[in-house]
Amino acid sequence: MPSSFLQDFPQQSQFLRLLTLLTLSSIIDTGSTISSTISQGSVASVSSGPNARSSSRSCPKGLHVPYTASDDPDEGSTRSTKSSSQTSRCALTNLPVELGLKIFIFASCQSQSTYRSLLLTCRSIHNLIRLEIIPLLPITLTSKNQMISFSTLVTKNPEIAPRVRYLWMIAEVGNCYAWSDILQKCTSIVSLACHSNMLIGVDVVSRHTQLRDLTMREILPMYGDQDLYNQIDSLHIIEGGGGYWAQRMANYTLPIFANLRSASISIGARCWIPRIAFEDWLHAPKLKQLAFVTSAHKADVVSVLAKEVEACGNDRYTVSLVHTPKRLTEKKLWQARVHDRDVVWKLKSAKAVFGITAVSS
Repeated sequence: MPSSFLQDFPQQSQFLRLLTLLTLSSIIDTGSTISSTISQGSVASVSSGPNARSSSRSCPKGLHVPYTASDDPDEGSTRSTKSSSQTSRCALTNLPVELGLKIFIFASCQSQSTYRSLLLTCRSIHNLIRLEIIPLLPITLTSKNQMISFSTLVTKNPEIAPRVRYLWMIAEVGNCYAWSDILQKCTSIVSLACHSNMLIGVDVVSRHTQLRDLTMREILPMYGDQDLYNQIDSLHIIEGGGGYWAQRMANYTLPIFANLRSASISIGARCWIPRIAFEDWLHAPKLKQLAFVTSAHKADVVSVLAKEVEACGNDRYTVSLVHTPKRLTEKKLWQARVHDRDVVWKLKSAKAVFGITAVSS
């Protein structure tokens, strides 16, 4: 597939969005077809089922497609004359491969459930998208069973593992070590979200030379592959242990991030930020921006946090406090970052959300 094909992804045109909606609606029913009138001036339409009419009455509300007798032989037979134009019906998979693939990419790359549904539509669509979508699909494994299942999948289908680019493996897995097999096989990962203990073991992480974006649950481990940390340019840490998180920050030094440009730390609804969180970023000489992401819902808490952030500002990199709405979970935030690395810095300022204009000293 030519590289130019995906240059404009995910910025799709309105036409492609409309075409995607029409296409997906057409394949819901078995035997769906795309009808197009070959004659000059005719308009392509989508019909579901073998006897569906190409009429504006069958179109989605608000969408009007010109309808003439020549488009429907049964309707035309009641009239005195018939058009000589012919109507051909072709399967969805008769579309040019690149156009069909682009439609399916737009529909499925944002959602694993949509991708799975499309795989079950028919054999032709299954063969078309089974491997091509994977490099663009944020894969989320949120349970022990899902990790075991995915580990089995990449083991039995070795052609899948090299195509995995975006992987979320933050889940309560207990004594399950399926994640280790996954990391051993999926060596083309660009963006990874995982627990800190999953990075322990040079034999696992040293394979991932393309990894640039890292999301960690809790703080980074004391030991790890320094070469891996050197290649990271975007880091997000999810605070999940309250005081334990602060203790790790205070007692263990972060590794050196030689090329880290942006870092963000989700602090949940906590009302304080350990000062060591700022000082440790001296180990990132190229850092340009640091953000603390809060979900606090009280103005007085945000005011205290804002005071701490502003007191630790410096000339080397910007420090900001942003607010995440409740509906934007950590997993959804990571999925958004797959397509836009700067999505954290596009969140609203926490002070602006609560109408705080000045921070008391």
